[in-house]
Parts: sequence; structure tokens; C-alpha cells
Amino acid sequence: ATSFEILSPSYYNYNITMHFFTPARLALFLLGLLGMSTASTPSPTNSPTPAIKSWVLELTSVDSNFTKDSGDEISLIYKIGKNRQSKTYVLTAQCEGAITAGVIASETTSVYDIVDDTSNSELKVSVDINKYALADSNILFDGDKVKLCVKVELVSGEGDSERVIKKLERDIQVTLDFENEFETTDEAQFGQITLGSNQTDAQVDNYIEACTCDSKESFECNQNVLGPNDFLNVCIISLAEEVEIDFLDSLKMVQEEKTLDIVWNKTLVDSSISSKSKVALKNGVHVASVIPARFFSYESSSTAQVSGVVFLKLAEGRRRLAVEIDDS
Repeated sequence: ATSFEILSPSYYNYNITMHFFTPARLALFLLGLLGMSTASTPSPTNSPTPAIKSWVLELTSVDSNFTKDSGDEISLIYKIGKNRQSKTYVLTAQCEGAITAGVIASETTSVYDIVDDTSNSELKVSVDINKYALADSNILFDGDKVKLCVKVELVSGEGDSERVIKKLERDIQVTLDFENEFETTDEAQFGQITLGSNQTDAQVDNYIEACTCDSKESFECNQNVLGPNDFLNVCIISLAEEVEIDFLDSLKMVQEEKTLDIVWNKTLVDSSISSKSKVALKNGVHVASVIPARFFSYESSSTAQVSGVVFLKLAEGRRRLAVEIDDS
């Protein structure tokens, strides 16, 4: 989930000098300005005022999309004068300088007609951000805030005679929400003295997948039927290299009115029956737990669901170490 805000709009100051006159002095002043005398003169011929086409430049909307397969992470829509030549720059906050090389994958502009408006057009600025390079860039602050500045200019002329007629600079801030809730989309099936664990496909914002799995070595999802002496294995992975799991905040299994809390506030509730490991090579977290006897029945089948909360973070620009970290 993402949010954005437009910061610090440009302000322009205009200085106006006022002159105050007595009626007599005002009359003499106006006569002097107009080059008039008290004698009557012929009326001048009025020339028509030339029509000046629109030079409007307004930011009308901003949108952000930082999902896994997003193409353009930030999109801005402007209203500009029709057929005006524009130039666009994506810079650091307050438009002070260049962004770290490799962070902006591409920057494109498109112009569209506006219905029932023959004087203006719509300018769309699309910014494609390399999320894998974002963590080490000069536009990421506090680990979750992307701050940059977009400058648009409307120009006249070409080459040495080019002049900037209108300019608009806007700071854009996008706050990334790394808290993600997930749950199994298919309920686990409980038979008589068996626990049927179905493969799940729990994706949150296209980055997270959670399923019952074989082991922390394979991370292979399965549909195995578990007995009282088997472990419940849950694998949670990030589907994108540019985003990795920071920590698993909570995990629980619910069967009707019975709940097994496995992880709470990043900590195993009962380390004597459960384990939790971050597996960097798989870009994921593995949790294993003994299933208490109260979840099995000699009489009828039942269902259960596994859910939890995981926090993500942008991956650093370095090779992932092939190690396992036991953070139980």
C-alpha cells in the first residue's frame, strides 16, 4: 500500500508600486504620459490586440504504484497549453540535483487531447523507478519515504534562442507501507486423526506468498496430509528480489473456536514446540510447529486457517548471503 502527498508548491511574489496624486497633479501626470497638450488632437487609430494562445501549466493529479510488477511507479498529469513544447526533469527533493545513477529506469511523457478544450492538452509524466536500487539511493529517507522533485518547463524557440516561458517544480513524497497481512486462501482440511494441509497462494500487494511446505531446505509448497506426529511447516517468501522480508510479526492457526498462536510480536509464543528461521537464500521465513492434540478429532473432519502479519523492506544493493538465521 502506498500513499503520496504534494509538498511545498512554488510561490511567486509580485511587487506593485502605487503613486498617489491630487486631482490637479493627476491630470498633469496623465497628460505627460500620453504626450498630450490641452489642444485638441485627432483620435489615434486602434490596433487589434493579437491573440495569444494558452501557456497554462498546472499539475492536476499524482498517482503512485509500487506493486511487484508495476511499470511506472509515479505518474503525474499536467494541463498545458496546446502544442506547447515541454521539457521534464526528475531530480532530488527541492529539485536540487541529480538522482543516484540507475535509480530512475526511465522517464517518459505523453500528450493527449482534452475533451471540449481546444486551448489546452494533457501532459502525462511517467517515472519508472528501479526498486532494487532504491535502498542505496539519495531519494529514500527513513527506509520508507521516497522523496523526489519533478520539474516541467514550457519553452519557446530552439537551440540558442530557446527560452523558458513557464516553469513548475513540485516535491513529491511517497510513503511505502511495509506492513502486510496474509492468510491462506484455502482452508486446511482436518480429517480424523489427520491434518490435511493445502497449498496456499496468499499474496499481499503482489510481493508475498505463503503456503504449507516440505521443509526449510526446500521451501516447496505441498498438499501433504499430516498426522499427530508431523510438523506443520509454513513457508513465507518474497516474490521479488528488490523486496525482502524484514521480520514476521505474527502467525496463528485458527480452527473454529480454537486458536494456536505460533508467533506474536516477532517472538515465538512457545519455543518448546515451534521454531522460526529467516532463510536468506530463499528470500523468506520458515516456521515449524508441533500441532497440539486438540486440533485432531476421532469423530469428524474439520478445517483450519493460517494467517499472520509480515513486514517487508527494500533489499540492499548487495549479493544475498546463502545463510540461514535462526531468529527464534
